[in-house]
Amino acid sequence: MAHYDAIAAAEAARAASETAAQISAAAERFGAIRGAIARERAEAPAVAARGFRLDASEQALAASEQALASAADALQSGGPQGATPHLEAAQALLDTAVASGSGAPALHEANAARLAEIEARGQRAAARIAEGRQAFDLVDEFAESTWSDIRGNGSEAQAAADRAHEHWELARQNNTMETQRFVEAREALDAAAQELDYVDQLVDAILTRLKDLEAARDGARGLLEEAERSINAGLAFVRANDPDVGPRPEEQLREAAAQLAAAQAESRQPRPDWLRLAAAATTADQLADAALAGARSEAEAMQKLRRQADQLRPLVAGEVNKIARFVNLHGADISPASMAAVRTLVQRYEEAQRLDRSAAELAEEQRRSALERLIAAFTALQQESQSVYQAAYSDVQRLEELRARVNDSLAATRRALEAAEATAARVGGRAPRSLHDRLRQVRKRFDQIRLPIAGEQDLNAALALSETLQREAREIEGQLRSYDRPHRPGPGPIVVVGNPFPGGWGGSGSWSGGNRGGGPSWGGMNRSGGSFGGGSAGGGFGGGSAGGGW
Repeated sequence: MAHYDAIAAAEAARAASETAAQISAAAERFGAIRGAIARERAEAPAVAARGFRLDASEQALAASEQALASAADALQSGGPQGATPHLEAAQALLDTAVASGSGAPALHEANAARLAEIEARGQRAAARIAEGRQAFDLVDEFAESTWSDIRGNGSEAQAAADRAHEHWELARQNNTMETQRFVEAREALDAAAQELDYVDQLVDAILTRLKDLEAARDGARGLLEEAERSINAGLAFVRANDPDVGPRPEEQLREAAAQLAAAQAESRQPRPDWLRLAAAATTADQLADAALAGARSEAEAMQKLRRQADQLRPLVAGEVNKIARFVNLHGADISPASMAAVRTLVQRYEEAQRLDRSAAELAEEQRRSALERLIAAFTALQQESQSVYQAAYSDVQRLEELRARVNDSLAATRRALEAAEATAARVGGRAPRSLHDRLRQVRKRFDQIRLPIAGEQDLNAALALSETLQREAREIEGQLRSYDRPHRPGPGPIVVVGNPFPGGWGGSGSWSGGNRGGGPSWGGMNRSGGSFGGGSAGGGFGGGSAGGGW
Protein backbone atom coordinates (compact mmCIF):
# COMPACT_ATOMS: atom_id res chain seq x y z
CA MET A 1 0.00 0.00 0.00
CA ALA A 2 2.98 2.29 0.45
CA HIS A 3 3.46 2.30 -3.32
CA TYR A 4 -0.24 2.31 -4.21
CA ASP A 5 -1.07 4.82 -7.01
CA ALA A 6 -4.64 4.41 -8.23
CA ILE A 7 -4.31 6.79 -11.22
CA ALA A 8 -1.14 5.16 -12.56
CA ALA A 9 -2.62 1.71 -12.08
CA ALA A 10 -5.78 2.65 -13.96
CA GLU A 11 -3.80 4.12 -16.84
CA ALA A 12 -1.62 1.02 -17.07
CA ALA A 13 -4.70 -1.21 -17.07
CA ARG A 14 -6.33 0.89 -19.76
CA ALA A 15 -3.17 0.75 -21.92
CA ALA A 16 -2.96 -3.02 -21.45
CA SER A 17 -6.60 -3.39 -22.44
CA GLU A 18 -6.09 -1.32 -25.59
CA THR A 19 -3.02 -3.36 -26.54
CA ALA A 20 -4.92 -6.60 -25.98
CA ALA A 21 -7.74 -5.33 -28.22
CA GLN A 22 -5.24 -4.42 -30.95
CA ILE A 23 -3.58 -7.84 -30.74
CA SER A 24 -6.98 -9.52 -30.93
CA ALA A 25 -7.92 -7.47 -33.99
CA ALA A 26 -4.60 -8.25 -35.69
CA ALA A 27 -4.98 -11.97 -34.93
CA GLU A 28 -8.54 -11.92 -36.28
CA ARG A 29 -7.40 -10.22 -39.46
CA PHE A 30 -4.54 -12.72 -39.75
CA GLY A 31 -7.00 -15.61 -39.53
CA ALA A 32 -9.37 -14.05 -42.05
CA ILE A 33 -6.60 -13.63 -44.64
CA ARG A 34 -5.31 -17.16 -44.07
CA GLY A 35 -8.82 -18.54 -44.44
CA ALA A 36 -9.35 -16.55 -47.64
CA ILE A 37 -6.10 -17.96 -49.06
CA ALA A 38 -7.32 -21.49 -48.33
CA ARG A 39 -10.69 -20.79 -49.96
CA GLU A 40 -8.96 -19.32 -53.00
CA ARG A 41 -6.87 -22.47 -53.43
CA ALA A 42 -9.97 -24.61 -52.99
CA GLU A 43 -11.75 -22.74 -55.78
CA ALA A 44 -8.74 -22.87 -58.11
CA PRO A 45 -9.43 -26.29 -59.76
CA ALA A 46 -12.90 -25.23 -60.91
CA VAL A 47 -11.52 -22.05 -62.44
CA ALA A 48 -8.62 -23.87 -64.08
CA ALA A 49 -11.07 -26.37 -65.56
CA ARG A 50 -12.68 -23.48 -67.44
CA GLY A 51 -9.37 -22.75 -69.19
CA PHE A 52 -8.08 -19.97 -66.92
CA ARG A 53 -4.38 -20.01 -66.07
CA LEU A 54 -3.65 -19.55 -62.38
CA ASP A 55 0.14 -19.07 -62.33
CA ALA A 56 -0.10 -15.39 -61.40
CA SER A 57 -2.73 -16.15 -58.76
CA GLU A 58 -0.61 -18.85 -57.14
CA GLN A 59 2.44 -16.57 -57.07
CA ALA A 60 0.39 -13.86 -55.37
CA LEU A 61 -0.99 -16.39 -52.85
CA ALA A 62 2.52 -17.59 -52.00
CA ALA A 63 3.66 -14.01 -51.52
CA SER A 64 0.61 -13.33 -49.35
CA GLU A 65 1.53 -16.32 -47.16
CA GLN A 66 5.06 -14.99 -46.77
CA ALA A 67 3.65 -11.62 -45.71
CA LEU A 68 1.45 -13.41 -43.17
CA ALA A 69 4.49 -15.19 -41.77
CA SER A 70 6.24 -11.83 -41.41
CA ALA A 71 3.13 -10.46 -39.69
CA ALA A 72 3.16 -13.35 -37.22
CA ASP A 73 6.83 -12.74 -36.41
CA ALA A 74 6.19 -9.03 -35.96
CA LEU A 75 3.17 -9.70 -33.78
CA GLN A 76 5.25 -11.85 -31.44
CA SER A 77 8.23 -9.53 -31.26
CA GLY A 78 6.94 -5.98 -31.81
CA GLY A 79 3.25 -5.99 -31.08
CA PRO A 80 0.28 -5.16 -33.30
CA GLN A 81 1.81 -1.98 -34.74
CA GLY A 82 4.70 -3.92 -36.29
CA ALA A 83 2.36 -6.50 -37.78
CA THR A 84 0.01 -4.01 -39.48
CA PRO A 85 2.17 -3.27 -42.59
CA HIS A 86 2.65 -7.00 -43.25
CA LEU A 87 -1.07 -7.68 -42.86
CA GLU A 88 -1.87 -4.89 -45.31
CA ALA A 89 0.65 -6.30 -47.78
CA ALA A 90 -0.84 -9.79 -47.37
CA GLN A 91 -4.34 -8.43 -48.05
CA ALA A 92 -3.20 -6.56 -51.16
CA LEU A 93 -1.49 -9.70 -52.51
CA LEU A 94 -4.61 -11.72 -51.73
CA ASP A 95 -6.75 -9.25 -53.68
CA THR A 96 -4.40 -9.62 -56.65
CA ALA A 97 -4.58 -13.40 -56.35
CA VAL A 98 -8.38 -13.37 -56.33
CA ALA A 99 -8.51 -11.06 -59.36
CA SER A 100 -6.18 -13.44 -61.22
CA GLY A 101 -7.77 -16.60 -59.82
CA SER A 102 -11.35 -17.18 -58.72
CA GLY A 103 -12.29 -13.67 -59.83
CA ALA A 104 -10.71 -14.04 -63.27
CA PRO A 105 -13.93 -15.15 -65.07
CA ALA A 106 -15.91 -12.23 -63.66
CA LEU A 107 -13.10 -9.78 -64.38
CA HIS A 108 -12.80 -11.17 -67.91
CA GLU A 109 -16.52 -10.56 -68.51
CA ALA A 110 -16.44 -7.10 -66.90
CA ASN A 111 -13.49 -6.10 -69.07
CA ALA A 112 -15.29 -7.32 -72.17
CA ALA A 113 -18.30 -5.13 -71.32
CA ARG A 114 -16.05 -2.13 -70.68
CA LEU A 115 -14.22 -2.71 -73.97
CA ALA A 116 -17.51 -2.20 -75.80
CA GLU A 117 -18.31 0.83 -73.66
CA ILE A 118 -14.92 2.46 -74.25
CA GLU A 119 -15.18 1.70 -77.97
CA ALA A 120 -18.52 3.52 -78.11
CA ARG A 121 -17.06 6.44 -76.14
CA GLY A 122 -14.19 6.54 -78.61
CA GLN A 123 -16.62 6.85 -81.49
CA ARG A 124 -18.37 9.71 -79.70
CA ALA A 125 -15.00 11.32 -78.99
CA ALA A 126 -14.21 11.25 -82.71
CA ALA A 127 -17.49 13.03 -83.45
CA ARG A 128 -16.87 15.58 -80.68
CA ILE A 129 -13.38 16.33 -82.01
CA ALA A 130 -14.87 16.90 -85.46
CA GLU A 131 -17.44 19.23 -83.87
CA GLY A 132 -14.66 21.04 -82.04
CA ARG A 133 -12.73 21.51 -85.26
CA GLN A 134 -15.75 23.09 -86.95
CA ALA A 135 -16.15 25.43 -83.97
CA PHE A 136 -12.44 26.25 -84.05
CA ASP A 137 -12.71 27.27 -87.71
CA LEU A 138 -15.35 29.80 -86.60
CA VAL A 139 -13.28 30.98 -83.62
CA ASP A 140 -10.43 31.67 -86.04
CA GLU A 141 -12.57 34.49 -87.48
CA PHE A 142 -12.03 36.46 -84.27
CA ALA A 143 -8.88 38.25 -83.15
CA GLU A 144 -6.27 35.75 -82.09
CA SER A 145 -5.78 37.43 -78.72
CA THR A 146 -9.37 36.58 -77.77
CA TRP A 147 -9.03 32.79 -78.17
CA SER A 148 -5.45 32.04 -77.19
CA ASP A 149 -6.78 30.17 -74.14
CA ILE A 150 -7.93 27.31 -76.42
CA ARG A 151 -4.86 27.30 -78.69
CA GLY A 152 -3.71 23.72 -79.11
CA ASN A 153 -6.84 22.20 -77.55
CA GLY A 154 -7.74 20.42 -80.76
CA SER A 155 -4.35 18.78 -81.25
CA GLU A 156 -4.19 17.85 -77.57
CA ALA A 157 -7.69 16.33 -77.77
CA GLN A 158 -6.57 14.31 -80.80
CA ALA A 159 -3.47 13.15 -78.95
CA ALA A 160 -5.58 12.11 -75.95
CA ALA A 161 -7.91 10.18 -78.27
CA ASP A 162 -4.87 8.47 -79.80
CA ARG A 163 -3.63 7.46 -76.36
CA ALA A 164 -7.09 6.22 -75.38
CA HIS A 165 -7.17 4.03 -78.46
CA GLU A 166 -3.74 2.60 -77.61
CA HIS A 167 -4.94 1.75 -74.09
CA TRP A 168 -8.10 0.21 -75.53
CA GLU A 169 -6.12 -1.92 -77.96
CA LEU A 170 -3.78 -3.08 -75.18
CA ALA A 171 -6.78 -3.96 -72.99
CA ARG A 172 -8.39 -5.89 -75.84
CA GLN A 173 -5.24 -7.97 -76.33
CA ASN A 174 -4.70 -8.58 -72.61
CA ASN A 175 -8.33 -9.65 -72.06
CA THR A 176 -8.16 -12.61 -74.46
CA MET A 177 -8.04 -16.19 -73.17
CA GLU A 178 -4.73 -16.58 -74.95
CA THR A 179 -3.09 -13.72 -73.05
CA GLN A 180 -5.14 -13.73 -69.81
CA ARG A 181 -3.72 -10.51 -68.35
CA PHE A 182 -7.08 -9.40 -67.01
CA VAL A 183 -5.82 -7.07 -64.28
CA GLU A 184 -3.59 -5.25 -66.76
CA ALA A 185 -6.57 -5.02 -69.13
CA ARG A 186 -8.66 -3.37 -66.41
CA GLU A 187 -5.89 -0.83 -65.72
CA ALA A 188 -5.60 -0.04 -69.44
CA LEU A 189 -9.36 0.53 -69.66
CA ASP A 190 -9.17 2.90 -66.67
CA ALA A 191 -6.44 4.85 -68.46
CA ALA A 192 -8.49 4.97 -71.69
CA ALA A 193 -11.52 6.32 -69.81
CA GLN A 194 -9.37 9.03 -68.22
CA GLU A 195 -8.01 10.10 -71.61
CA LEU A 196 -11.53 10.31 -73.07
CA ASP A 197 -12.63 12.49 -70.13
CA TYR A 198 -9.76 14.82 -71.03
CA VAL A 199 -10.94 14.90 -74.66
CA ASP A 200 -14.38 16.07 -73.48
CA GLN A 201 -12.86 18.86 -71.35
CA LEU A 202 -10.71 20.16 -74.20
CA VAL A 203 -13.52 20.15 -76.78
CA ASP A 204 -15.94 21.74 -74.29
CA ALA A 205 -13.48 24.61 -73.85
CA ILE A 206 -13.46 25.22 -77.62
CA LEU A 207 -17.25 25.17 -77.94
CA THR A 208 -17.77 27.40 -74.91
CA ARG A 209 -15.18 29.90 -76.09
CA LEU A 210 -16.92 30.21 -79.48
CA LYS A 211 -20.22 30.87 -77.72
CA ASP A 212 -18.63 33.55 -75.50
CA LEU A 213 -16.93 35.24 -78.45
CA GLU A 214 -20.18 35.37 -80.40
CA ALA A 215 -21.90 36.90 -77.37
CA ALA A 216 -19.05 39.45 -77.08
CA ARG A 217 -19.39 40.32 -80.76
CA ASP A 218 -23.15 40.84 -80.50
CA GLY A 219 -22.82 42.85 -77.29
CA ALA A 220 -20.03 45.03 -78.70
CA ARG A 221 -22.13 45.93 -81.74
CA GLY A 222 -24.89 47.06 -79.41
CA LEU A 223 -22.43 49.17 -77.46
CA LEU A 224 -21.23 50.84 -80.67
CA GLU A 225 -24.75 51.75 -81.66
CA GLU A 226 -25.58 53.03 -78.19
CA ALA A 227 -22.41 55.13 -77.98
CA GLU A 228 -23.13 56.71 -81.38
CA ARG A 229 -26.69 57.54 -80.33
CA SER A 230 -25.45 59.09 -77.07
CA ILE A 231 -22.86 61.26 -78.83
CA ASN A 232 -25.33 62.47 -81.45
CA ALA A 233 -27.88 63.28 -78.75
CA GLY A 234 -25.24 65.12 -76.73
CA LEU A 235 -24.07 67.19 -79.69
CA ALA A 236 -27.65 68.12 -80.57
CA PHE A 237 -28.36 69.16 -77.00
CA VAL A 238 -25.17 71.23 -76.71
CA ARG A 239 -25.88 73.00 -79.99
CA ALA A 240 -29.45 73.70 -78.95
CA ASN A 241 -28.38 74.97 -75.53
CA ASP A 242 -24.97 76.40 -76.31
CA PRO A 243 -25.38 79.54 -74.15
CA ASP A 244 -26.14 77.42 -71.13
CA VAL A 245 -23.48 74.74 -71.64
CA GLY A 246 -19.89 75.22 -70.57
CA PRO A 247 -16.72 73.94 -72.33
CA ARG A 248 -16.46 70.73 -70.30
CA PRO A 249 -19.38 68.86 -71.98
CA GLU A 250 -18.01 69.78 -75.41
CA GLU A 251 -14.56 68.44 -74.44
CA GLN A 252 -16.14 65.22 -73.19
CA LEU A 253 -18.11 64.80 -76.40
CA ARG A 254 -14.98 65.32 -78.54
CA GLU A 255 -13.11 62.70 -76.50
CA ALA A 256 -16.09 60.36 -76.79
CA ALA A 257 -16.11 60.80 -80.57
CA ALA A 258 -12.41 59.90 -80.73
CA GLN A 259 -12.99 56.73 -78.68
CA LEU A 260 -15.95 55.79 -80.89
CA ALA A 261 -13.87 56.34 -84.05
CA ALA A 262 -11.19 53.98 -82.71
CA ALA A 263 -13.82 51.36 -81.88
CA GLN A 264 -15.41 51.67 -85.33
CA ALA A 265 -12.00 51.33 -86.98
CA GLU A 266 -11.40 48.13 -85.03
CA SER A 267 -14.80 46.78 -86.13
CA ARG A 268 -13.71 47.10 -89.77
CA GLN A 269 -10.67 44.87 -89.25
CA PRO A 270 -10.80 41.38 -90.87
CA ARG A 271 -10.78 39.80 -87.39
CA PRO A 272 -11.85 42.46 -84.88
CA ASP A 273 -10.94 42.32 -81.21
CA TRP A 274 -14.51 42.66 -79.98
CA LEU A 275 -13.42 42.82 -76.36
CA ARG A 276 -11.14 45.82 -76.87
CA LEU A 277 -13.72 47.36 -79.17
CA ALA A 278 -16.37 47.01 -76.46
CA ALA A 279 -14.12 48.74 -73.93
CA ALA A 280 -13.57 51.71 -76.26
CA ALA A 281 -17.28 51.93 -77.09
CA THR A 282 -18.15 51.79 -73.39
CA THR A 283 -15.72 54.63 -72.64
CA ALA A 284 -17.21 56.71 -75.46
CA ASP A 285 -20.70 56.00 -74.18
CA GLN A 286 -19.79 56.99 -70.63
CA LEU A 287 -18.17 60.24 -71.77
CA ALA A 288 -21.27 61.13 -73.76
CA ASP A 289 -23.45 60.29 -70.80
CA ALA A 290 -21.38 62.57 -68.59
CA ALA A 291 -21.97 65.41 -71.04
CA LEU A 292 -25.70 64.76 -71.01
CA ALA A 293 -26.01 64.16 -67.26
CA GLY A 294 -27.55 67.61 -66.58
CA ALA A 295 -30.17 67.26 -69.31
CA ARG A 296 -31.43 63.73 -68.95
CA SER A 297 -34.09 62.85 -66.45
CA GLU A 298 -33.29 60.55 -63.58
CA ALA A 299 -35.41 57.77 -65.09
CA GLU A 300 -33.62 57.95 -68.47
CA ALA A 301 -30.21 57.99 -66.82
CA MET A 302 -31.15 55.03 -64.67
CA GLN A 303 -32.37 52.98 -67.62
CA LYS A 304 -29.20 53.77 -69.51
CA LEU A 305 -27.05 52.60 -66.60
CA ARG A 306 -29.01 49.35 -66.45
CA ARG A 307 -28.47 48.74 -70.16
CA GLN A 308 -24.75 49.42 -69.82
CA ALA A 309 -24.52 46.95 -66.94
CA ASP A 310 -26.54 44.36 -68.88
CA GLN A 311 -24.23 44.73 -71.90
CA LEU A 312 -21.02 44.58 -69.87
CA ARG A 313 -22.13 41.72 -67.61
CA PRO A 314 -21.79 38.86 -70.16
CA LEU A 315 -18.52 40.28 -71.51
CA VAL A 316 -16.91 40.34 -68.06
CA ALA A 317 -18.41 36.95 -67.16
CA GLY A 318 -17.00 35.48 -70.36
CA GLU A 319 -13.49 36.78 -69.58
CA VAL A 320 -13.54 35.55 -65.98
CA ASN A 321 -14.90 32.17 -67.07
CA LYS A 322 -12.21 31.97 -69.74
CA ILE A 323 -9.51 32.42 -67.11
CA ALA A 324 -11.20 29.93 -64.76
CA ARG A 325 -11.36 27.26 -67.50
CA PHE A 326 -7.75 27.93 -68.47
CA VAL A 327 -6.64 27.55 -64.85
CA ASN A 328 -8.68 24.35 -64.46
CA LEU A 329 -6.98 22.84 -67.51
CA HIS A 330 -3.44 24.09 -66.84
CA GLY A 331 -3.44 24.88 -63.10
CA ALA A 332 -0.39 22.76 -62.35
CA ASP A 333 1.70 24.83 -64.80
CA ILE A 334 0.73 28.22 -63.37
CA SER A 335 2.94 29.98 -60.82
CA PRO A 336 1.69 30.79 -57.30
CA ALA A 337 1.88 34.52 -58.04
CA SER A 338 -0.33 34.16 -61.10
CA MET A 339 -2.74 31.92 -59.20
CA ALA A 340 -2.96 34.56 -56.46
CA ALA A 341 -3.78 37.18 -59.10
CA VAL A 342 -6.49 34.91 -60.50
CA ARG A 343 -8.01 34.43 -57.04
CA THR A 344 -7.98 38.18 -56.48
CA LEU A 345 -9.68 38.74 -59.83
CA VAL A 346 -12.38 36.17 -58.98
CA GLN A 347 -12.94 37.80 -55.59
CA ARG A 348 -13.40 41.20 -57.24
CA TYR A 349 -15.81 39.64 -59.74
CA GLU A 350 -17.81 38.14 -56.87
CA GLU A 351 -17.87 41.54 -55.17
CA ALA A 352 -19.18 43.07 -58.40
CA GLN A 353 -21.90 40.42 -58.53
CA ARG A 354 -22.94 41.27 -54.98
CA LEU A 355 -23.03 44.95 -55.93
CA ASP A 356 -25.10 44.02 -58.98
CA ARG A 357 -27.66 42.23 -56.80
CA SER A 358 -27.81 45.02 -54.23
CA ALA A 359 -28.43 47.67 -56.91
CA ALA A 360 -31.86 46.16 -57.62
CA GLU A 361 -32.86 46.68 -53.98
CA LEU A 362 -31.84 50.36 -53.75
CA ALA A 363 -33.73 53.43 -54.92
CA GLU A 364 -33.05 56.80 -56.59
CA GLU A 365 -29.55 58.21 -55.97
CA GLN A 366 -28.37 55.14 -54.08
CA ARG A 367 -29.30 52.91 -57.03
CA ARG A 368 -27.65 55.29 -59.49
CA SER A 369 -24.47 55.32 -57.40
CA ALA A 370 -24.50 51.52 -57.13
CA LEU A 371 -24.96 51.08 -60.89
CA GLU A 372 -22.16 53.55 -61.63
CA ARG A 373 -19.86 51.69 -59.26
CA LEU A 374 -20.94 48.39 -60.83
CA ILE A 375 -20.11 49.62 -64.35
CA ALA A 376 -16.77 50.95 -63.07
CA ALA A 377 -16.08 47.55 -61.48
CA PHE A 378 -17.03 45.70 -64.67
CA THR A 379 -14.83 48.00 -66.77
CA ALA A 380 -11.87 47.56 -64.41
CA LEU A 381 -12.38 43.79 -64.37
CA GLN A 382 -12.50 43.73 -68.16
CA GLN A 383 -9.18 45.53 -68.37
CA GLU A 384 -7.48 43.66 -65.52
CA SER A 385 -8.54 40.25 -66.78
CA GLN A 386 -6.30 40.68 -69.83
CA SER A 387 -3.13 41.11 -67.75
CA VAL A 388 -4.09 38.34 -65.32
CA TYR A 389 -4.75 35.92 -68.17
CA GLN A 390 -1.55 36.90 -69.97
CA ALA A 391 0.50 36.16 -66.84
CA ALA A 392 -1.10 32.72 -66.45
CA TYR A 393 -0.72 32.04 -70.18
CA SER A 394 2.98 32.95 -70.03
CA ASP A 395 3.47 30.51 -67.13
CA VAL A 396 1.96 27.69 -69.19
CA GLN A 397 4.03 28.54 -72.26
CA ARG A 398 7.20 28.52 -70.17
CA LEU A 399 6.78 24.79 -69.58
CA GLU A 400 6.09 23.89 -73.22
CA GLU A 401 9.80 23.37 -73.98
CA LEU A 402 10.16 21.07 -70.97
CA ARG A 403 7.01 19.17 -72.01
CA ALA A 404 8.46 18.75 -75.53
CA ARG A 405 11.65 17.28 -74.00
CA VAL A 406 9.54 14.86 -71.96
CA ASN A 407 7.59 13.77 -75.08
CA ASP A 408 10.81 13.27 -77.07
CA SER A 409 12.36 11.28 -74.22
CA LEU A 410 9.27 9.07 -73.88
CA ALA A 411 9.34 8.35 -77.61
CA ALA A 412 13.06 7.45 -77.46
CA THR A 413 12.48 5.22 -74.42
CA ARG A 414 9.61 3.45 -76.19
CA ARG A 415 11.89 2.76 -79.19
CA ALA A 416 14.64 1.46 -76.89
CA LEU A 417 12.16 -0.86 -75.16
CA GLU A 418 10.80 -2.17 -78.47
CA ALA A 419 14.34 -2.86 -79.70
CA ALA A 420 15.23 -4.68 -76.48
CA GLU A 421 12.00 -6.70 -76.62
CA ALA A 422 12.67 -7.68 -80.22
CA THR A 423 16.16 -8.87 -79.24
CA ALA A 424 14.72 -10.75 -76.25
CA ALA A 425 12.22 -12.51 -78.52
CA ARG A 426 15.00 -13.49 -80.90
CA VAL A 427 17.39 -14.70 -78.19
CA GLY A 428 14.67 -16.48 -76.17
CA GLY A 429 15.87 -19.02 -73.64
CA ARG A 430 19.54 -18.56 -74.50
CA ALA A 431 19.59 -15.51 -72.25
CA PRO A 432 19.18 -15.78 -68.46
CA ARG A 433 15.65 -15.52 -67.14
CA SER A 434 16.75 -12.62 -64.96
CA LEU A 435 17.43 -10.49 -68.04
CA HIS A 436 13.94 -11.19 -69.39
CA ASP A 437 12.41 -10.43 -65.98
CA ARG A 438 14.37 -7.23 -65.72
CA LEU A 439 13.20 -6.14 -69.18
CA ARG A 440 9.59 -6.84 -68.22
CA GLN A 441 9.99 -4.72 -65.08
CA VAL A 442 11.36 -1.82 -67.16
CA ARG A 443 8.41 -2.16 -69.57
CA LYS A 444 5.95 -2.24 -66.65
CA ARG A 445 7.43 0.92 -65.12
CA PHE A 446 7.29 2.65 -68.49
CA ASP A 447 3.64 1.64 -69.09
CA GLN A 448 2.74 3.10 -65.69
CA ILE A 449 3.63 6.60 -66.90
CA ARG A 450 0.29 8.36 -67.45
CA LEU A 451 -0.24 11.33 -69.71
CA PRO A 452 -0.99 14.19 -69.67
CA ILE A 453 1.72 15.31 -67.24
CA ALA A 454 1.33 18.79 -65.75
CA GLY A 455 3.45 20.90 -63.44
CA GLU A 456 7.17 21.55 -63.55
CA GLN A 457 7.93 19.09 -60.75
CA ASP A 458 6.02 16.21 -62.35
CA LEU A 459 7.47 16.99 -65.79
CA ASN A 460 11.03 16.89 -64.42
CA ALA A 461 10.25 13.69 -62.54
CA ALA A 462 8.81 12.08 -65.69
CA LEU A 463 11.86 13.17 -67.72
CA ALA A 464 14.25 11.71 -65.16
CA LEU A 465 12.30 8.42 -65.01
CA SER A 466 12.12 8.17 -68.80
CA GLU A 467 15.86 8.73 -69.20
CA THR A 468 16.60 6.14 -66.49
CA LEU A 469 14.34 3.56 -68.16
CA GLN A 470 15.88 4.35 -71.54
CA ARG A 471 19.37 3.67 -70.22
CA GLU A 472 18.23 0.44 -68.59
CA ALA A 473 16.53 -0.74 -71.78
CA ARG A 474 19.65 -0.11 -73.85
CA GLU A 475 21.85 -1.78 -71.25
CA ILE A 476 19.58 -4.86 -71.21
CA GLU A 477 19.55 -5.00 -75.00
CA GLY A 478 23.34 -4.90 -75.04
CA GLN A 479 23.49 -7.83 -72.62
CA LEU A 480 20.88 -9.77 -74.59
CA ARG A 481 22.83 -9.32 -77.80
CA SER A 482 25.74 -11.19 -76.24
CA TYR A 483 23.55 -14.32 -76.25
CA ASP A 484 22.52 -13.94 -79.88
CA ARG A 485 23.70 -16.76 -82.15
CA PRO A 486 25.65 -15.97 -85.33
CA HIS A 487 23.48 -15.64 -88.41
CA ARG A 488 23.01 -18.83 -90.39
CA PRO A 489 21.45 -19.06 -93.86
CA GLY A 490 17.92 -20.32 -94.07
CA PRO A 491 14.53 -19.26 -92.81
CA GLY A 492 14.40 -17.63 -89.40
CA PRO A 493 11.70 -16.40 -87.08
CA ILE A 494 9.56 -13.52 -88.19
CA VAL A 495 9.60 -10.66 -85.70
CA VAL A 496 6.65 -8.31 -85.92
CA VAL A 497 7.36 -4.84 -84.60
CA GLY A 498 4.60 -2.30 -83.99
CA ASN A 499 0.82 -2.64 -84.13
CA PRO A 500 -0.23 -6.18 -85.25
CA PHE A 501 -3.68 -4.85 -86.13
CA PRO A 502 -2.97 -1.94 -88.49
CA GLY A 503 -6.47 -2.05 -89.91
CA GLY A 504 -8.21 -0.81 -86.76
CA TRP A 505 -11.93 -0.27 -87.22
CA GLY A 506 -13.26 -0.02 -90.74
CA GLY A 507 -9.90 -1.07 -92.22
CA SER A 508 -8.35 2.36 -91.78
CA GLY A 509 -6.70 1.96 -88.37
CA SER A 510 -8.76 4.50 -86.48
CA TRP A 511 -12.27 5.04 -85.20
CA SER A 512 -12.90 7.87 -87.61
CA GLY A 513 -10.98 6.57 -90.59
CA GLY A 514 -8.13 9.05 -90.41
CA ASN A 515 -4.72 8.60 -91.98
CA ARG A 516 -2.29 6.35 -90.08
CA GLY A 517 0.65 7.29 -92.18
CA GLY A 518 3.99 8.56 -91.00
CA GLY A 519 3.38 12.26 -91.54
CA PRO A 520 4.14 14.79 -88.82
CA SER A 521 1.59 14.95 -86.01
CA TRP A 522 0.29 17.99 -84.12
CA GLY A 523 2.30 17.05 -81.04
CA GLY A 524 5.61 17.07 -82.88
CA MET A 525 5.99 13.24 -82.93
CA ASN A 526 5.24 10.64 -85.59
CA ARG A 527 2.34 8.44 -84.44
CA SER A 528 1.68 5.28 -86.37
CA GLY A 529 -1.16 3.88 -84.20
CA GLY A 530 -4.91 4.28 -84.65
CA SER A 531 -6.90 7.01 -83.03
CA PHE A 532 -10.43 7.83 -81.94
CA GLY A 533 -10.26 11.19 -83.64
CA GLY A 534 -9.16 10.18 -87.09
CA GLY A 535 -5.41 10.04 -86.52
CA SER A 536 -3.02 12.87 -85.92
CA ALA A 537 -1.07 12.64 -89.15
CA GLY A 538 -1.72 14.20 -92.51
CA GLY A 539 -4.18 16.92 -91.59
CA GLY A 540 -5.95 15.75 -88.43
CA PHE A 541 -9.73 16.27 -88.66
CA GLY A 542 -10.74 14.99 -92.08
CA GLY A 543 -7.48 16.15 -93.63
CA GLY A 544 -8.25 19.90 -93.42
CA SER A 545 -6.32 22.62 -91.65
CA ALA A 546 -7.89 24.34 -88.66
CA GLY A 547 -6.19 27.69 -88.82
CA GLY A 548 -3.36 28.81 -86.58
CA GLY A 549 -3.31 27.39 -83.08
CA TRP A 550 -5.48 24.23 -83.50
